Amino acid sequence: MIFGGGGVQLRGIGCAGAGALTIQSMALDSSGNLYLTGLTQSPDFPATEGALQGFPNHDQCVSTVASHLHPDAGRCETERRRAVVYSIFVGGREATQASHHQYAGGIAVDADGNAYVPGVTATPDFPVTSGAFMEEAPEGQTSAFVAKLNRAGSELNGASALGTSAALAVDAEGNAVVLGNAAAGFPVTSGAAQPCMAGGGSDLFVARVSPAGRLEEATYLGGSSFDWPFAVAANEDRAVHVAGATAHANFVATLRLAESGRSAGPCLSMLVQNAASFAEIPVAAGEIVSLRGEGIGPESPVSGSGATELGDVRVFFDGMAAPLLYAQSQQINAIVPWKLAGRETADARVEYAGASSIVGSVPVAPSAPGIFQIDYDRRQAAVVNADGTLYSPETPAEPGSIIAVFGTGGGPMEPGGVTGGVWPLSPLARLVLPVTVEIGGVEAEVPESPEPSPAGHDLEVKIGAATAAPATVSIR
Repeated sequence: MIFGGGGVQLRGIGCAGAGALTIQSMALDSSGNLYLTGLTQSPDFPATEGALQGFPNHDQCVSTVASHLHPDAGRCETERRRAVVYSIFVGGREATQASHHQYAGGIAVDADGNAYVPGVTATPDFPVTSGAFMEEAPEGQTSAFVAKLNRAGSELNGASALGTSAALAVDAEGNAVVLGNAAAGFPVTSGAAQPCMAGGGSDLFVARVSPAGRLEEATYLGGSSFDWPFAVAANEDRAVHVAGATAHANFVATLRLAESGRSAGPCLSMLVQNAASFAEIPVAAGEIVSLRGEGIGPESPVSGSGATELGDVRVFFDGMAAPLLYAQSQQINAIVPWKLAGRETADARVEYAGASSIVGSVPVAPSAPGIFQIDYDRRQAAVVNADGTLYSPETPAEPGSIIAVFGTGGGPMEPGGVTGGVWPLSPLARLVLPVTVEIGGVEAEVPESPEPSPAGHDLEVKIGAATAAPATVSIR
């Protein structure tokens, strides 16, 4: 049997079967044994005798396979066959169409040689074990799973349905720590780090599942847009490290999934947005940000001008009350306190009607620029000329004219900002970090004779080491 890694496909080679084989993931145990998961369309993929499952889910569909090989495993000559401890299919059999494909998302091995395989399935007969917290995948829906195979590959010691996709690690107690995507209704546990879905139709979930398939603890993790799971790792002290991405940035988070005594108050998302660009984390001192969640403010929106309490809502960064501009049950707009400048992280929480949300740690950067836009579909920047005229494709800027671009997250100012205060009219405040502006790919000044562009030229603003999400400005 020949295996390849990193998405390598093998077709018609050795004893891998007649169809294509794609290796998805691999792991090593302490003895150097190699464990592999992958995908095959080969109905004759050579499952080993006595394996838990020796059949594919359907000869027209992609099936998940798992294999355990001794260190001397190599090509498929007869004398090497003893090196394959087991080679099996993982999943149900009642797939009748391509939409019932099953995919493995990774593999991990514990100290006893048990293999944990996460993945995705839509087969109605996926073999979930008795006592699992989710004994049936939702009918007609794709569901994630996590399966535990014994050292010989002959028994399924625990298997449960989960959300919609997964990455996996094994903690020191033999629990599977699973990262994936879940929609509303995912069964978070008491004291969850983020008990509600923040938005975007799907958030990440992180769950700890016992060796028998029981849900030990679970939480949502995400922001207002769609989130993607990359990787997860577990510490001996039950802390979990998660790597993922939002629509605007990659992130790494460390959290405890659930803790007894955690407040069941307002549900705050673990990610904070730039109020101009909607980019999620990091934040900068003085930046206008949007916090998302459920029950974090009144049902009817309330607008403000910088007081630290608005509609019975207060927001704290490292214990410092933030000036508030808008409060509603699913969104709060606040100004990050200027005293956070120079810090690397800050603890953020919301109080509403006297109840406190969980505390989430957010990264702090010297700058996190975002450009306000008047038309987000066309990415049209909020730009005015010296007399206050608002520019648009119908009223473009003149070449050589002076324009003002409105944004937030520029970082430290001179004179310095005062939380809750306003700058004097003289002298005007200026950004301390270096600023670079490009329009249509040309560094500002505004190009002397750009080509007409009704859709607008790309406007790029860089402050310090951070670049704002792109917007456009119309030039005549």
